[in-house]
Amino acid sequence: MVKTARKLFFGLLSVYLVFTCCIRSVHADMGPKPSVTVRFENAPEEQFYVTLLSKKQDHGPWHADDEARPIDNEDALAFFRSYEDPDGYFFLNYARGCSAKEMFSWTYYPPDDFKILIYVPSTGAHYVSEPLSRFTFDAVYLFDFETSSAKEIFDYRGILINSLIRIAVTILLEVLLGILFGFKDKIRSIVIVNLVTTVILNFAVIFFDSAISFYAYVFVLPIFELFVFLAEAIAYSIMWKDKKKFRIWLYAFLANAFTYIGILLLWGIFQAV
Repeated sequence: MVKTARKLFFGLLSVYLVFTCCIRSVHADMGPKPSVTVRFENAPEEQFYVTLLSKKQDHGPWHADDEARPIDNEDALAFFRSYEDPDGYFFLNYARGCSAKEMFSWTYYPPDDFKILIYVPSTGAHYVSEPLSRFTFDAVYLFDFETSSAKEIFDYRGILINSLIRIAVTILLEVLLGILFGFKDKIRSIVIVNLVTTVILNFAVIFFDSAISFYAYVFVLPIFELFVFLAEAIAYSIMWKDKKKFRIWLYAFLANAFTYIGILLLWGIFQAV
């Protein structure tokens, strides 16, 4: 069985690498997108407007030469469009109004290298951070108005909530698929095995998210999913002596494929809200 598992694993890995390296890119807009969120410290009581200045003139769908997306304050929009950064950073025509209790979020292709620029229309004051680089997939920064400085912080609460959602969705989908496969008497073992594999997988995702950012989701996560598929298939084969091996391996493969797609779709829905 170990020899068969090894052959299947390297076969699936080879197919994945071929598709990753050789397939031409398309402009399909699917899957999770990186984001930048800015929280504020020592913020003024008045409403202010926030944008990210990009090191490049264009990034994803955003371009410095495009028409600016409208905001509810013409003075703020005029300031952002006329602002000349001493380091040559560009306004990508996206900004939002915020308050001391609100956060600024750029959830659709934020720039990787940027400055935080803030304008207060009631006083004419503006604040700009030092150059920053996004390292994590969902980056969170704390901007201090007193020093005009920003530092990246880790949203442990958000990480925990996202992990719990992924674990719950994974177990739910795999249990439902197990019922469809006729494994009603194996639900307990499905839940136990998935608790172990999904917790380990989520720790790995969190680590690689902090270490290598976007590639944790594009390249590394599918490889982890292959390992999870093998671990679950072998575990079920050992535990379910009364079930056919082919049916067990097919279930394990489809369950991990569907949960992987389901998590991506769920994530996309949450980011779109």
